[in-house]
Amino acid sequence: MVTLDSLGIQYGTDKSSKCHNYLNFYEQNINWNGVATLLEIGIKDGASLRMWADWLPVAKIYGVDIQGLSSISGVTTIKADATKPIPSLENVKFDLIIDDGSHYCSQQQESFAWLWPKLRKGGFYIMEDLHTSFLPEFDDAMLTTFDFLMQNHSDSMKLFRRYRYGWTDSVTAIITKK
Repeated sequence: MVTLDSLGIQYGTDKSSKCHNYLNFYEQNINWNGVATLLEIGIKDGASLRMWADWLPVAKIYGVDIQGLSSISGVTTIKADATKPIPSLENVKFDLIIDDGSHYCSQQQESFAWLWPKLRKGGFYIMEDLHTSFLPEFDDAMLTTFDFLMQNHSDSMKLFRRYRYGWTDSVTAIITKK
């Protein structure tokens, strides 16, 4: 049986159990039957976009990165700054948004501010690598992103934390839009 984690390992994404171990949490906590449009911010080498295209073969998948990326079969990649509205996504509503961008608190919150209204009711917003909220070099906002989400979305949020070496080294959140 193919699992999301096995696909993540196959494609070499850091979301798999070989690194952050987010994918089992995602597989168990997202209604995948309702995901027809997906946006991922921060596409690096495209490993997770290839995984999403394999996992959701009929979904419309978008990837946004300030560095851009060459074409990936079944994916629309856009070179843009995800902290600002992107004209080519103006009329798109999403079922799943994954923020795996810069991890600076201010940028995570700016992306969230313009993308949250673009998420369909019942959709999921994943904020990856929230452990950077606890690292001073990423804390450049009035509130850390972790604290922002806890204050504003704790009633619709599921958290995953992985502890290694005596500290939290990976944190991700799934926020469901009600």
